[in-house]
Amino acid sequence: MSIYVAPRQSAPAPMKAGPIGSGAGVLLTEYPLQSFLGKDPAQKMRTAYAMGMSVPWIRTAERLIGSKVSTIPFILTDPEGETIDAVYASPDAVAAWALMDRPQALLGVGQPMSRSSLLRLWCRHLGLAGNAFLLLDQPEAFSGTPRALAYIRPDRMSPDEDASGNLTGWHIDRTSGRPGVAVSLEQVVQFMLEPPDSGHFGPGLVESALLMAQLSQSLDRHLASVLSAGGRLSGFLSPKTGAMQPETMAQLERDWRTITEQPDAAKRLQLIAAPIEFTHTTMTPEQIAIVDLMTLMRDDLFVAWNIPGSLVGISHSTGMNSGDSRKYDEAALWQGPVHDRLVTLQEGLQDSVLSRWQKRLGWAPELELEEPEFDDDSPRYDLLGKSINIAMRNRERRELIGLDPFGDPAIDEQVWLPATMVAAFTAVEGGTPAQQAAQPGPTGAVQQAPSDAAVSAAGETSLGKASLDGMRRTLVAIRDNMARHHTPRVREAVASVLDAQRTDIARRIREHADAIARKPRDTSAWFDAARWDRELSGALTGALSGMAVAVSGQVAASLPQAAPGKAGAATPLERVLSRGAARVTRINRATRDEVAAILADAVEAGALLADVADAIESGSDLTPLIGRSGGVVADTAYRAEMIARTELMDAYNASALYSYADAGIGMVQAIDGDGDEECAARNGRVFSVDEADSIEDHPNGTLDWVPVLGGM
Repeated sequence: MSIYVAPRQSAPAPMKAGPIGSGAGVLLTEYPLQSFLGKDPAQKMRTAYAMGMSVPWIRTAERLIGSKVSTIPFILTDPEGETIDAVYASPDAVAAWALMDRPQALLGVGQPMSRSSLLRLWCRHLGLAGNAFLLLDQPEAFSGTPRALAYIRPDRMSPDEDASGNLTGWHIDRTSGRPGVAVSLEQVVQFMLEPPDSGHFGPGLVESALLMAQLSQSLDRHLASVLSAGGRLSGFLSPKTGAMQPETMAQLERDWRTITEQPDAAKRLQLIAAPIEFTHTTMTPEQIAIVDLMTLMRDDLFVAWNIPGSLVGISHSTGMNSGDSRKYDEAALWQGPVHDRLVTLQEGLQDSVLSRWQKRLGWAPELELEEPEFDDDSPRYDLLGKSINIAMRNRERRELIGLDPFGDPAIDEQVWLPATMVAAFTAVEGGTPAQQAAQPGPTGAVQQAPSDAAVSAAGETSLGKASLDGMRRTLVAIRDNMARHHTPRVREAVASVLDAQRTDIARRIREHADAIARKPRDTSAWFDAARWDRELSGALTGALSGMAVAVSGQVAASLPQAAPGKAGAATPLERVLSRGAARVTRINRATRDEVAAILADAVEAGALLADVADAIESGSDLTPLIGRSGGVVADTAYRAEMIARTELMDAYNASALYSYADAGIGMVQAIDGDGDEECAARNGRVFSVDEADSIEDHPNGTLDWVPVLGGM
């Protein structure tokens, strides 16, 4: 704050003193924007690091990307596609896997970092500065394969050039007074987020978003300064009329300085026995629209880093038709900034590190980074569900989800529509509800509608008996149609997976027979759980999705919907697919446990593991080798049929129960026939939806659930 002093002499001639107006303070006190980074690449990168730590939105973006990159799983394979791991037959190949798994475990100096810590640091520098470097530590003399990967901060690197400007090598920590350490191009791996237009360093994201980052910092500093001053803004203080006496002015000036220099100045009050006028020389936060500007800078920075705001806790207003947009934000992150950096990482490690194993092995291990796969089929099945009330041929409906026609014109050309609207009664003009319900029946006798008490006692309401019957007929038709037309295809797909699984297990048993003989219960040498979960899920997902969409759409069209639930709640389709993934894991776990038991019995019986592998691969009876048959690995055709029928039926019941719950249904009745004691005991009983969801039918079961409308 300034104190206005009345002039005692004539004013001097006007002259230009400097910039005025909003932003003058920044122009007078900050670095010029065009020279902030400087021209030296090392200085640019150090400034980028500082901006990445001091600008919270850049820090947030880099932490989000780094958390994905640093935890990415990897697979190393040989030319035959076999996974290289700790028990692989070749020690040289195991050395390559160990380097990728723990790149600094054998580092010769300093504190080694874990793989995730190293990748997080590598990722942050690659994003902020556009460059990252790895030094191949302790290279093997013949092939140059390193024992460890040391990280070098990119601003420490200085390029060496020939007369034509071509890169010939690097120096670490070279300054004007110190030569640094020379390293050859073969000793260093340089990673660039983008190639440079000139020079040897790629541009970083901070360099591209410098102005936005600086404005974000300036806004933060300005707001902090205003708050620390108790909300006071600078300006001129002067009497409204006339001029103060010198003594009064001097005393007032001393008092104001005393107040403003105190840490609790905002709490103090000054009384002045004269009209005083205060003239602002700065804009208020409202006039600057500082909140809007800070939001704009934040969003612009996230756009520069290609980060969806919803993944960092920022919610944006969306339209009524954008309910699915958040489902794709995670995919956008992985397929955008994370994927770009993983490609840079994979190519650099493959071309500059793993390729050196060619001399040692005669082939180079292949590095695969396991990025998550995002199922793009859900929107297509959503579209199919929305078209359920439109008259379309079956082949046209199948075309919506990318499936070929059945091949039978009698089926392909049929038009199916929901059949849930049936006659309930004839409404008499002006009649009472009782008169409307009491209409002649088929025999001519008047049929009285049951009382509400009777209907409630029967577990229903007078609202929708006919609607319920029609809905169940349609659901049963959906189930039977899926069983008739989809079970054969699902069975074939599952059988293919089981056969491939059996073959792969047998091959791995032969290759790791010695390790298995020592630890027959150790499944890591012969069973790849993640792979088989993916394969079996792929064989089942299409049919499970189709069942879930058809059933949930029919229930939604037949029952009155309850009040909307929580925003972002999982749909029946999503819950069925999640349930199916868990069941797939259980199926594969059963296979793994059965094979582990077979191998343990074989080792105990002294049988040759090669013979056991042959029997498993061919599905032969294992009784001559271990004294019992092969269990779940023996007859894959029968097991594939059972899995197809059981999983389709489970998806049917699960999607029905989830849809009933979404419609506010609380109770359901079991329809299970009397084919066995378990089914007969359950048939006709009423359960809560949660209890029903916990009841698992036996393989090839026929359990069905119908809603009890009185439980709404």
